[in-house]
Amino acid sequence: MDELELIKQKINLVDLISENLTLKKAGRNFKALCPFHGEKTPSFVISPERQIWHCFGCSRGGDIFGYLMELDHLEFPEALKILANRAGVKLTRYVGTSQESALKDKLLEIHHLAQEFYHFILTKHKLGDRARNYLKQRGVTDKAIVTFGLGFAPASWDNLGRFLIKKGYKPNDIEIAGLISKGRTGFYDRFRDRIMFPLQNHRSETIAFAGRVLNPDIKEAKYINSPETPIYIKGNTLYGLNITKEAIKKEGSAIIVEGEFDLISSFQAGVANVVAIKGSALTLAQVNLIKRFTDRLILSLDKDLAGDQAARRGIEIADQNGLDIRVVTIPNGKDPDEAAREDAVAWKKAVKKAVPFYEFLINSAFSRFTDNDIYAKKKIAEELLPIFAKISNPVIQGHYLKNLSERLVISEEKLNEGMQKIRITLPIARKIQAENKISKNHEDLLEEHLLSMVLQAKDIAVTLHQVTEKIDPSDFHVMPVKKIFMELIDLCSQNQTININDFSQKLPSEIVPTLDTAYLRDLPVFPDEDEYQKELVKTINATKVSILRQKIKTLSEAITKAHDQSDENTLKDLKIRLHDLVADLKALS
Repeated sequence: MDELELIKQKINLVDLISENLTLKKAGRNFKALCPFHGEKTPSFVISPERQIWHCFGCSRGGDIFGYLMELDHLEFPEALKILANRAGVKLTRYVGTSQESALKDKLLEIHHLAQEFYHFILTKHKLGDRARNYLKQRGVTDKAIVTFGLGFAPASWDNLGRFLIKKGYKPNDIEIAGLISKGRTGFYDRFRDRIMFPLQNHRSETIAFAGRVLNPDIKEAKYINSPETPIYIKGNTLYGLNITKEAIKKEGSAIIVEGEFDLISSFQAGVANVVAIKGSALTLAQVNLIKRFTDRLILSLDKDLAGDQAARRGIEIADQNGLDIRVVTIPNGKDPDEAAREDAVAWKKAVKKAVPFYEFLINSAFSRFTDNDIYAKKKIAEELLPIFAKISNPVIQGHYLKNLSERLVISEEKLNEGMQKIRITLPIARKIQAENKISKNHEDLLEEHLLSMVLQAKDIAVTLHQVTEKIDPSDFHVMPVKKIFMELIDLCSQNQTININDFSQKLPSEIVPTLDTAYLRDLPVFPDEDEYQKELVKTINATKVSILRQKIKTLSEAITKAHDQSDENTLKDLKIRLHDLVADLKALS
């Protein structure tokens, strides 16, 4: 068996995708929100039977290799290597790799060794004593140290660099990894005398580090992070997601905190559905990561959410992508780390009492502008209306506008008027993703729908016969649809059983996506065979009408041309054919 087919046989596509997306059963298939474009209604369909996927929103599709390539922006050799390792298949034929892929592999190896080095120093070496004591004082358990792979970077200038060079890695590669820097006298370690937090991707591969200074007297940044590298982009990463994603799926929400200690303390307190952002605000890539597992965000950030523009931009992105956003309020201005360590029960209660984001903003504004006069009302409206103007859902927008109207004792009409003025001045926040949608006419859609009904029928051969009794497939307008019908007819004429997987292997590669799309397309749920037959007959007739109209149009143009050329013989023949077509059309209509 071919190595690619063996890998496909050993890895179930549904299992692979469910590691990163929340799947819902939809008939014989599964559905999810597409991880490759923003959407609020699931259009990403997976077929367990055929081991293929297709998104009807962005038109991407494929098998296990295509999925991993799209998900992680990989070239084929990289995806192949990852999946071969997962399947336990030793590659002999497909061993070539690109220079970029080889570099990424090397950087992952370097980071893996660096994480092991830092972890060893923290847990086994006397150089890690101070760091261990510090973590103990902060309530971090030995179990958490292992779970999150924490480590310690010694204070010396080149411990890690020398260790990695001894392992056979070149200084230039270690520098590209962001772990050492070049000075006037040579290379030195980027991270020194710091608690080390490894940042890992969804496959739990270490791709970067965050380091917290241990000695508070050192005049350096409290935290420093790895620079961006070929394997690490800051805005594409969420700290801890590889560990907490199952809890997020189970709880149906993701708590967003700022720091690594916030996450670890919450995790230890029994609130494990938590991730930490790296940067000042949520990015679109991070929102899409979260959407793979839940559609609810619970924010527990140190920032002033009403006044911090960067934080607000991230929240707007989450709102525009259909996420339900809530806010945790912690008493006495504590951060999640303090709250979870001091009272785990109170922290859990605070999370459960998280309020909708826009309700939080209203409460926040009224708590700061306490004077019950027109100027306070003006300040509140000026703060909130620009935010409300960007709410993407009109129902949610209307709800909070009404709420604000009642609390300000100002008519909704006046507030809406003010909001509309703001909206006019706002730049268009997002473009409709029309470029991702292929515009198709009614005739094309009919033919594709008919193909779906045939491919998804209980008995493909019988249904195909019903279609070809009424329609000559050579009359189809959509070339891939025509080709698939012709190949199906040829297969049936040989009295062969139709297996769609085997059939797809015989088709030209450029036609397979049309087959996959038709096979995965959502059809109405038919309560019984009679209802299916009614829909089939209706679709056959509609397609036949469409074909006849196209033929009549073509003949009419030919008649006009023959008339202009005074070609009486041709004209007579064309008119007879036109008469027959019109009669056929009337019979169907």
